Amino acid sequence: MLAAVRKRARMPWRPVNPTHAIERVRFIVQFRQPISEKLNEQLKRAAGRHSNETRMVGPAPMQSVRFGIQVLPDGQQQVLSPVTEGHGWQYVRSSSVNQPLEVLGVQGNQIVYETTEYRRWNTFMQRFSKVAAEAIEVANQSLDTEIVALEYFDRFYFEGDREDADPRLLLSDIEKFLKPDAASGRTMWHLHRGWFEKAADGDILINQNFDVTEAIPPGGTSTVRTISIFTKAELRSSNHVVDGVPMADLLNLLHDSTGSYFKSALEPSMLASVGMYEDDKA
Repeated sequence: MLAAVRKRARMPWRPVNPTHAIERVRFIVQFRQPISEKLNEQLKRAAGRHSNETRMVGPAPMQSVRFGIQVLPDGQQQVLSPVTEGHGWQYVRSSSVNQPLEVLGVQGNQIVYETTEYRRWNTFMQRFSKVAAEAIEVANQSLDTEIVALEYFDRFYFEGDREDADPRLLLSDIEKFLKPDAASGRTMWHLHRGWFEKAADGDILINQNFDVTEAIPPGGTSTVRTISIFTKAELRSSNHVVDGVPMADLLNLLHDSTGSYFKSALEPSMLASVGMYEDDKA
């Protein structure tokens, strides 16, 4: 049946980038204790120490319960608009047209690093080390880590007619979880799943969301059918060892988990379009 569906489709699902589907990546470290004013100033100095090299601009104050890069329905990005609640600061690197590309911020008891320029895991780690690692290390010397999480936001656009935008061409076994109209692509839908899985030093919380909506692709002028995939892996100190573990080791563990479940969600025929293959993890 699926082979027949593939034959009817006029054009394939296309990832948002030429070699992968990642719109943005977010890394979150949450501490058990609040960040004191003294520590906050130390974090600002640590975050800005290499700002000339990294081209991160700040620290800019913010007044928001959330911050970072927001993806709008048309696929464009913007820094979240401030509101009168909360407090914090951020370093931001923007494009020539003032689109945010990268954010390092502190708010409440969290440090968040976010980028829209993901290429490969090794280049992400190199950039993370330059922009965010020192600030996180400074905080780790004074606070106990409560949560460490890695989030991926992936998106695909369909280049053909809406009636041909069958999600089963992209997502593996999705018809098991949806009614026929949704599984065939005739309607838009949202699907969430989450669970704990065992790891060597405890449990990992996995969350994954799938959304079929309408959006304007980069460089486009009209809306098309799009599928976004949000994949999150989270370590909590209550059920996994995090304190004293090198941050790079935790990141690699989270990356392996998110990559594995993103890969398993795709039809095998789509893996090459996002730089993945049956015998690798990223």
